[in-house]
Amino acid sequence: MVNTHRFSVKDYHAIIDTGILEGKNVELINGEIIEMSPEKPIHSGLGWRTSKYLDMLFGKDFIIRSGHPITLDDSEPSPDIAIALFDENGYIDRHPNALDLLLVLEISNSTLSFDLGEKKRIYARNGIKNYWVLDVNGKCLWVFSNPENDQFLTETVVSEGELEIPELSGIKINISRILNF
Repeated sequence: MVNTHRFSVKDYHAIIDTGILEGKNVELINGEIIEMSPEKPIHSGLGWRTSKYLDMLFGKDFIIRSGHPITLDDSEPSPDIAIALFDENGYIDRHPNALDLLLVLEISNSTLSFDLGEKKRIYARNGIKNYWVLDVNGKCLWVFSNPENDQFLTETVVSEGELEIPELSGIKINISRILNF
């Protein structure tokens, strides 16, 4: 039998403060420190382009975060893109939490099962209102909303058209601007 040690978010921050994780691409997922895969050019390019597009749409009233941590119950993932409520200090004293977030988006090139499995459960359990997964290989966008317990009650897959984030009605997101690659 293999025993593992689970870390709280507070423990994880203390480990970060020691410097031993410096330069490592890791996330805290369900209390475990997980090494993340390096990004391929398509992943980072799509992240940059999508972030710029969302910033153009929402940047006046919200903060678009790209690849920066968010603090959840026993996890601190760094989603590719997150739309957070505006914060006067730009979240310099803490990472956004579930109450601050309107959308979390992951770009999935080689991690689709993880993003649609473990990460989806974490985001639903923490009440993330809208979770999207850009499926690079399938050239589609998985859209999840209405979290309840460990699942999202509304799930759909789109590859064209427009979407609205329910909490931001009136602003339409053109899917082709995200999936045109």
